[in-house]
Parts: sequence; C-alpha cells; structure tokens
Amino acid sequence: MTDEPTLATGLFRMVLGQGAAMGLARPELLAAAGLSETDLIDPDARLPLRCQLAVGHALARARPGENVGLAALRFMAPTSLGALGYALAHCATLHDAVHTFARFQGLVTNAAAWRLEGTRLTVAAHPDLVALGHPIENMVGLWVHLGRALIGERWVPRTVWLPHQPLGDPREHHAFFGVRPEFGAEHAGLDIPRHILERPVKGAQLAALSGLVELLESRLPRAKTGSTTDSVRAVLRDQVTRGGGDKAAVAEALGMSPRTLSRRLKAEGQAFQPLLDEARSELAQHCLRDPGLAIYEVALLLGYSEPGPFHRAFRRWTGTSPSKWRAAAA
Repeated sequence: MTDEPTLATGLFRMVLGQGAAMGLARPELLAAAGLSETDLIDPDARLPLRCQLAVGHALARARPGENVGLAALRFMAPTSLGALGYALAHCATLHDAVHTFARFQGLVTNAAAWRLEGTRLTVAAHPDLVALGHPIENMVGLWVHLGRALIGERWVPRTVWLPHQPLGDPREHHAFFGVRPEFGAEHAGLDIPRHILERPVKGAQLAALSGLVELLESRLPRAKTGSTTDSVRAVLRDQVTRGGGDKAAVAEALGMSPRTLSRRLKAEGQAFQPLLDEARSELAQHCLRDPGLAIYEVALLLGYSEPGPFHRAFRRWTGTSPSKWRAAAA
C-alpha cells in the first residue's frame, strides 16, 4: 500500500450508490466524504481513500450490528466496474476473469491488492479498511458474488478467511458464502474449487475481449495510483507474460526515462530488479501449476533462452527448484 491510497471515482460512485440504496441520504454521504457532485464528474479521476472510509463509517453507524459489507453486495454487478467489468464478462473462464481483475486492479484502487495463487484468492488491504471490517467482507464476498454472476451458478468456496470477528449475525455469512468463514484468520480471502475456476463464463464473447484488454492497457500506465511502484508492477505483469520486462520498455510505457524511473523507485524504497523478479516469480509459479507445460517451456515463456538461467533464478526467488516446487504444489 502507498502513503496516499486512492480509488477510482467510478468505484466511489458505486459505494455511494450502495449507501443511498441502503437508506442513507446521498447529500449527507457526500458531505461526510467532503465531496460535491462536481467531484464525481470525471470517472477516471482518483479520490482519496478517506472518502470511501467516511461513507463506510456512516453506513456502520446507521446499521449497527449489521453485516453491511455483505448487504452492499446486492447492489454490485460486473458492469459496476466499468470497462474492467465488461472485460471480466467476456473472459473464457472464471479463472481468466480473476486473473484479468488482478492484472488491472490498479485501475480500481491501490488500497487493496488481490492475488490468485492456485485456488487461493487473497486480498491485502489498507489497515484502515481492515480495521473497519465491513469493506473486507465486501472484498472477499465480491468474488463469490461476481463469480456466481459470471458463470451462472451458485457455487460455494471451500474456505473463507476473514481477519476480524463477526460484525453482525454470522448466520448471514453462512447463508451467503455457503460455508461458515474462519473468523480471526491471519489473512482475508477464499479458496475457490478448481473445477469452479475452470467453469466457462456464461455468455462470454471472446472476440470482444481483446479490444477491451487493449483499452484497459491504454489506461493502465496513466492510472494515478500515487505510486510508481504500483505502476511498474502493473506494467511488468503484462510484459513478462510476453517474455519482456526490460527497464527501458517499462519506462517508455509509463512515459518517463529509465533514469527517472530508477529515481522515483528509489524515493519509494524500491528498485527495478526486485520488482521484475517478483513479476517473473509470480508468472513462473502460475505456469508451473499447469501440468501441460514442460519446465523448459515455462523458461521460454519468461524470456529465458535456455532452462539453466531460469532454474538458478527460480531457486533464488523461492529457495527451491522448479521441479520440487511443482511437486509440492501438486
């Protein structure tokens, strides 16, 4: 998380709409957030996280003892996320939809980060969101709610983790998720059955996806996340999937020189090479879970001309070899 977490105006408008639909006056919610209607005109603008927190606290005060985060999910749909939501609706499978969301999540907010590892989808959020609790339930429930809408099936996660204690009647959690969450867990997230991740997205038009992805890619370098580190991570996630990851190419995508990129990363306590290693490690682990890919093919996908350097790099990233990591993951 960065020092100045933000969220897209479009996402705040969705939060605002949820509050109004739950009976709170829109002008009062705007006043609590310190905003006016004119602040919401540009859907690509960024708003401070405190605006969302103000609305969240107002909801919690107005509905004490209720599971506000779960209730708000009734007002959410894939299209609520704008172009990203439309892209999710045209992915081939639920797994592809979750992966696409994780890839472009910086367009929505930099106050939370979703990560899919195997069948485990976890979300790390800003401490203020964790302390409030309701937003975490909303974030975890989001992918149950969206996942059901995308594949047209009321599936049930294997496990749900919530880092706080119940904020309302826990029977509502059981009714929504289909399982009782593990409250007080060390992290937030859920375990999605593999066969559910492989389900096709209902009504997806794959021909439309490439154009939507191009649109999202064009917006990604311009996303005002307040963090060069977040922007570099987002660009690298895209480039390493094509065997890239050159600093000059990343700097060009972000509209700056390699020297400026290095200087801005240093100011944030970061360096380019560890971020590149992180992106390659993430992709390598994703690919190694596919038994249809040989290890030398994974090396080629990551831009290595031969397996040897990839094996050494992977051991540096994870402390073990690709073959042992694959066996353990299986």
